[in-house]
Amino acid sequence: MKRVSAAYVALGLTLWFVPLLNVLQAESAAVVAFVSFFVAGWSATDHFRAGRRSFWGELGRQEGAVLIPLGMLLISPLWAPNCTLGQGLLFYALFPGITVVLAVAVAYALTGVTLSRPRLILGGVGLVISVVGPVFDLGAHPQFYTYNHVFGGVLGPIYDEQLAVRTGLFAFRGLTLLWAAVVALLGAYFRGRTSQWAIWTGLVAIGAVYW
Repeated sequence: MKRVSAAYVALGLTLWFVPLLNVLQAESAAVVAFVSFFVAGWSATDHFRAGRRSFWGELGRQEGAVLIPLGMLLISPLWAPNCTLGQGLLFYALFPGITVVLAVAVAYALTGVTLSRPRLILGGVGLVISVVGPVFDLGAHPQFYTYNHVFGGVLGPIYDEQLAVRTGLFAFRGLTLLWAAVVALLGAYFRGRTSQWAIWTGLVAIGAVYW
């Protein structure tokens, strides 16, 4: 976990020196979420391939590691005042907090089968999800916000003084957790630890949300 911690410290230091991102808010939480998908996912992939940890043990360690940039963003109000700290904490839980669950789940599923480059596949999955959703939302719909399973979402133009926190954001991140659960169950199924009925139940729940 040393490389994971170092990556998050480097991220926190970078955020300190970038206006708008040096305060705990939706924008900084989205950046941390995007980075955490790859940092946590690649680290979990290595650990699962080595057979070191269980799914829940790995998830707990990765969630603990993503608290590093949170701690650094909680220090930044010393020079970058933040009047919406409570809202920022909420975004941090919704964005990187949930993204790490998805990343570990994807890593668990990919390492449940014999793949030559699971890290590369995980990276590709993260990039595709990060790009396709916003392109569809912003390109095909007259709106200035988008939700995303990897980085959480863009809640409005960066020049808006007050971002709109819609109920759809909570529903969408709940959907992200459902997808993470199904993917994790898939990883357990590959290891012979659950039945396919559990996976189908999760897919039905996801289908009900989309319906």
